[in-house]
Amino acid sequence: MTASTSSNDWSDDLKVQTGDAIEGRGIFAMRNGRHCLKHAVSGFGAIAADDLQRGVLRVVDMQTKQETTFASAAELIAAGWAID
Repeated sequence: MTASTSSNDWSDDLKVQTGDAIEGRGIFAMRNGRHCLKHAVSGFGAIAADDLQRGVLRVVDMQTKQETTFASAAELIAAGWAID
């Protein structure tokens, strides 16, 4: 997915919390074995817990089921995703 939004849609605090959670330093809500994310334009997404444990940042858009893999937490945040 190519995000048409930027990370500026979220507060600085939420961006920090997102980075911390993805890098294992914070709280990250999990439902049904997936860590929950939100996107200002795309709605909601998730990262499978086992992917995150392996360092794979593959976000699945919950509406379209499209998968996008990010190289880093910073890239994921810059694309407009944040923890939900």
